[in-house]
This record gives sequence, structure tokens and C-alpha cells, in this order.
Amino acid sequence: LTWALLPFLVLLFMVRHLRSSVLTEEEKRRVLFLGSGAIYLFIGATLYIFSSTVLLFAFVLAGALLGSHRKETEHTGKSYASTVLGVGIAVVVVLCAFVFTTAALGNSVRNQALIAMQKGDLDNARVQALRAEALGSLGLNDAQHADAKRLLSQIGYLQLSQFANSATPSAETLQRFASTSESAIADVKAATLLNPLDYRSYVLQGDIYALLASLKVANAQDAAKLSYETAAKLNPTNPSIPLAQAR
Repeated sequence: LTWALLPFLVLLFMVRHLRSSVLTEEEKRRVLFLGSGAIYLFIGATLYIFSSTVLLFAFVLAGALLGSHRKETEHTGKSYASTVLGVGIAVVVVLCAFVFTTAALGNSVRNQALIAMQKGDLDNARVQALRAEALGSLGLNDAQHADAKRLLSQIGYLQLSQFANSATPSAETLQRFASTSESAIADVKAATLLNPLDYRSYVLQGDIYALLASLKVANAQDAAKLSYETAAKLNPTNPSIPLAQAR
């Protein structure tokens, strides 16, 4: 909803100024150019092909549009409506810029976590994933927040696999296994709540419960079965889900 407000407010701002009798024809053409450009770039970047560069240009054009009402606001009788619209656009631009920035930083940190995880450095991967999760919680993108939660759970799953393969686990290892399993399950359940239509979280949840079931944890087998069934309903054509169910 927040993202949709920007082109709507820009459109209102354009209509208001194009109908103004104070601005010259040249200034009205500038308003039309800036407003149309901002709306076009914003819609293109959000509905067709997402591009951070295109979104940045849309924000720049919307910001430049705010300066076009300076001449009209010199006339107090005609300043109120344009000022309200200008403030509205400024607020939405700042909010969108904040969401966009946190999303970009979150993706960057998440990629660092993925690289560390691929290298087997799970402790560093978890640190980076926690940073990505914190950034995801600041924004308004539940899907990105869910991705960060799922990544945390995936790292926890890999750590659980390492603990499970320990020939003679120590008391400390058993304690870490218990705490890691609790946090991994909590993270993946949070991911399913944030983005309930993403089958990947349910597959991962099933994998975690299947691992616990192999260690004779009570009720884990039933929980794994239910998770895989939910994933299959969300993505019935994915061949990896039946394979996971057959294990």
C-alpha cells in the first residue's frame, strides 16, 4: 500500500499544478515531464522488471517535482493544497527510500550469509543471517523477512546435521543440539507465518522434523509428514517434494 501511494500522490500533485493559473506554460511542462517520468519509472520498476537503479531515478524525479510548486506557494491563497500534496509526496518518498535501502542492505548481507554457508563457515553465516533478519524486520517486505528467517533455519538445520553425525557427543554438544533445534524450528515457523504461500519454508520444516525423527524424537515424524504435505499442496509439480516424503 505504501508503494502505491507514491504514484497516486504524484498524479494528484501534477493535476493540481497543471490546473494552476500561477505557473507559466514552461513550468507546467516541467511538472508534466517530472511527474509522468516518476510515475512511469515507478510502475515499470515495481510491476514489470524490478530495478534498484530505475527506482532510484523515480525517487529523484518525484523529489524534483516537489520544487515545482515554489512559485505557487508564494500566493498564500493557493498554497495549502499544493503544500499538503508536497508534504505527502515527501513523506512517502522518504518512507519508500527507507524500505528500499533496508531491502537492499538486507539482500547484500543475506548474500554474504549464503557465501559463508556454502563455504561451510556456519557460525559466520549465522551472524550474517541474523543481521539480514534484523534488517528484514525493519522493512515492510514480509517476503524478504521470511527469506531471512528461512535462511537462519537452514543454517540451523546444517548445524543439527553436524551435531547428529558426532560419534560421541559431549554434554555441551547435546545442549547446543537442543537449543539449535528449537531456534531452527521457531525460525522456519516464523517464515511460514510471514509468507504462508512459499512452499520452500514447509519443505525445510519437513527436513528439520525428518532429521529429528531419525533421532527418535517424539512426534517428529508426524510433523515432517504434515509439513511435506503442505508443501506439496502449494507446489504440486515440484518433483523434490515427493522424494523428500519418500525418505
